[in-house]
Amino acid sequence: MKNLQFIFCFVVLTLVACKSQKQVNFIQLSEQHKVIFLDSVKASQAIVLDEREGFFEKISMVDMDIQMNKPHAKDANRDDVLAEYKSYIQKDVASFTASEKEMITRIMKRMHTQCSKLSSDLVLPEIRLIKTHAKHYGPSVYYTRDNIIVIPKYVLETPNEESFYSTMLHELFHIYSRFNPKKQDELYELIGFKRINNPEYLVFDEALKKKMLTNPDGVNIGFAIKLEQEKGSPVLAIPVLFSKKEAYDPNTKDFFDYVDFGLFEIKPPLSRMIKVVSDKNGNSTISQALMADFFRQIKDNTNYIIHPDEVMADNFMYAVLSVESPEYLNRFSTEGKALIGEIKEILKSDQ
Repeated sequence: MKNLQFIFCFVVLTLVACKSQKQVNFIQLSEQHKVIFLDSVKASQAIVLDEREGFFEKISMVDMDIQMNKPHAKDANRDDVLAEYKSYIQKDVASFTASEKEMITRIMKRMHTQCSKLSSDLVLPEIRLIKTHAKHYGPSVYYTRDNIIVIPKYVLETPNEESFYSTMLHELFHIYSRFNPKKQDELYELIGFKRINNPEYLVFDEALKKKMLTNPDGVNIGFAIKLEQEKGSPVLAIPVLFSKKEAYDPNTKDFFDYVDFGLFEIKPPLSRMIKVVSDKNGNSTISQALMADFFRQIKDNTNYIIHPDEVMADNFMYAVLSVESPEYLNRFSTEGKALIGEIKEILKSDQ
């Protein structure tokens, strides 16, 4: 009889333990806010969907080749390469472990607490998380898609929680920006960028078009900045990410060894067929003198300048960190502090 009681208790405890493990699939931050851990099955479905920005419609063949570490066949068409690419990244996902979920839960709760001091709208009602083996972009690369943050597994194996927290704030901004276009416009204008109403009208020369790369955190490059110069008229320019090489190179394995960035002049009118100016090799014609005005406008808080959303994401991170620790602002210049202050005011407005 005692043995039967022991067996019964053991079975009950086992079932309770299993049930509790199954329930740790989300973090309830508040009544309105939830963070969901996607397992490998759900992650493989979600990672190839982009309902808001059309990443998969814009990504170039050379971009997909670099991520898959293989050149496409000479007779391959884009649809076939895209299908192979989607299959590749679907296999590059994994499920979160229990210990990873515990650490992420601490970080997400801290983020929600600190962000709420700036605005109750900074964290979406639902955020989803994907863990990846990080073969396509590299072992330290986080990125976002729709309301998803994609986290490389290597940063979870030996986590530095402060670094993880800072980076997750950066990624959180990309999601906030994506789902709040009016706020996005206000924030971008702080650093000189204004939205082009019809980015689909941008026309690229073939030399540039075939080597363009797509930042999943800044898919839309239709934002123009006016660059002033001492002599001559102002120049309008957009940010473009492109490959240093025209094709995949088997001797260059790291994705970021390919990446280059430039501001490219655009020619008015800005209503139909907006010409993006490049030289015969697909490179920018913007002078260093004009670039000086670019750096003046974006301030000196960050070197991550490949898209206005990246500039803003770092500054958003600084804004939240300075709410948590006001002395954090001491590391910035007068202009940099002013920018962070302006960002806070925009985020606090319309509460």
